[in-house]
Amino acid sequence: MDRIDAALHEVMEEKYSGRRMGASLKCAEFAILGARVLRLMSGLSYHAVAGSQIVEFGNQQFTLISPTRSERRGAKKLADIRQYHCCIECDHATPEKNTNRLELIDFTDRYTDKIAKLLRHPPINSHQRNYFWEWADAVDFPIPESLIAHPSIRPRKSGWRWLDRQYLYAIAR
Repeated sequence: MDRIDAALHEVMEEKYSGRRMGASLKCAEFAILGARVLRLMSGLSYHAVAGSQIVEFGNQQFTLISPTRSERRGAKKLADIRQYHCCIECDHATPEKNTNRLELIDFTDRYTDKIAKLLRHPPINSHQRNYFWEWADAVDFPIPESLIAHPSIRPRKSGWRWLDRQYLYAIAR
């Protein structure tokens, strides 16, 4: 996992080395490239997805990265939307329970402090991991009180990442 992350990070940082924010705002490209690499290496059905996400910046400071309702309704492609987050998913069958378990991968966690600064939040100043690679239930936290009334979250009670069906297929599969 660390080697895959390091390789993707190096490729993306080299590609965007001349940009002010580097590769930090390129979650769609990280997700598309990462999903392709993981599919080739594993033979499993990894794919890039777009959606919304709650981000915690420490000290109970949260923000929501999510498109507006009008953006969601009018989007023909992902570029029509300003605020979204992309990551990688893989649905794993669990025969013993006759259900599926969703794996989530996000190679952009290393940029959380840059994103905090961009959104005018104080940096976390803690040891950040470079990537997120967990089962989906690892982010099934209760919705923070400060965001519970937001129209993009209602009627959710938990979960910090979700797909927005309107533009789920707007990125490469």
